[in-house]
Amino acid sequence: MGLGVCEERVLNITQSMGYHETALEKALDYNVQNLVKEISRELLRVYDIIATEQEMEGNYETALDFYEKCLDASKRAHDLTNEGQCYHKMGLAFVKINDLEQAIYYINKFLQICIQAKSTKGEETAYKLLGEIHKDMGNIEESKKNLRALLEMKKPTDTKDKE
Repeated sequence: MGLGVCEERVLNITQSMGYHETALEKALDYNVQNLVKEISRELLRVYDIIATEQEMEGNYETALDFYEKCLDASKRAHDLTNEGQCYHKMGLAFVKINDLEQAIYYINKFLQICIQAKSTKGEETAYKLLGEIHKDMGNIEESKKNLRALLEMKKPTDTKDKE
């Protein structure tokens, strides 16, 4: 794992990924769960760097492969926040390649995690995205439903209590 961190610091991201993946295999083979979590956190960061670079270059399919690896790493690390972020990024990438059904699936997963984690800002982001995607697909009623949920969240607390 130390070599992976060193390679990452000198921006040899692919080398870093290789070292971390080898370390993860060994930790999994020997069932050393605290190391699995730690290495998974390192891999999460490395995979995210690669996914972001690929997305910026327009290589969305490759970016999605690495976001999927990010998702797996966040689950192994028991990192709910990063798991939600992976779903969010995957949903946005599917929007960019115009696979709106998949985008909805991943944004809904993001929304579920935001609700579970009590992330109001995340919930608002998800409802807004879902409203926009459904509108683009011509699903006006579903768009309205999500935008109403967003508006409901934006109401002041005392107004919600009076209804």
